[in-house]
Parts: sequence; structure tokens; C-alpha cells
Amino acid sequence: MDADELRVHECDVLIPCALENVGDVKAKFIIEATNHPTHPEADEILSKKGVIILPDIYAKAGGVTVSYFE
Repeated sequence: MDADELRVHECDVLIPCALENVGDVKAKFIIEATNHPTHPEADEILSKKGVIILPDIYAKAGGVTVSYFE
């Protein structure tokens, strides 16, 4: 499955590294696993579609905290 096909595949959770063309996303939840992979405009579109987004600051906080203590 290529990246474009994966992006529009119906799923519960999507964890993108970079996300464009969000109009076709069928995921219910998006977990931002990299530094803000969706643009502010995309966040607005996804929110209107009812997609729940876990921002990168929450999704990556554990790794950053552990790196600090190392």
C-alpha cells in the first residue's frame, strides 16, 4: 500500500510524520508523532470533520523528558 492509499484508508488511529491533503483522511484519531506534522489549516479541517488530534507536545513529551534526564 503506498502512502496516498494509506492516508485515505479507513482506520481508527493515524500517526503521520507529515500530512497534506487532509480532506480525504478517514481516521477518527490522529496522533502527531513528529513536530507538528499537520498545518494549522489542516487542524481546522480535521476538527470540523470530528477527527480528534493528540498534539505532538503530548505525544512526544515522554521521549523529551527521558532525553533530558539522560
